[in-house]
Amino acid sequence: MDYAQRKNRLLSYLFDLLITLGASMGIFSFTIFSFHIGIIYYLLISVFACYFLYILSVSILLKISKGMTLGGLIFNVRITQTKNRRLSAKQLLIRTSLQGLLPFVLLDIFYLYKHDTNLSVIDKITSTLVVNR
Repeated sequence: MDYAQRKNRLLSYLFDLLITLGASMGIFSFTIFSFHIGIIYYLLISVFACYFLYILSVSILLKISKGMTLGGLIFNVRITQTKNRRLSAKQLLIRTSLQGLLPFVLLDIFYLYKHDTNLSVIDKITSTLVVNR
């Protein structure tokens, strides 16, 4: 198993995040017209919806496809457990919950580049690896 390149890891994450952000803004676009709320409230609702959609969609995709997401398919990365077993639902929920929080993701990216390692903070917490497909 080869570790995935940092660039591919980041691009895969950003692709998945942009898909869920677009979906949440599309789903909740009717609220700005039907409830006459301001643009600030619309953006706030969309961000929270994006967070929950990201957790649900990525967790389900990771469980069904043995560690692959749409971004992972495009950028050729997948997530595995360190002991080469199937990912548990607990690991997936913790991993996606932490990845949905932008400050934690920024800390994770900083850690990856600062310490010149292939294991991020999220990988260490959940005992997972991001490898090439």
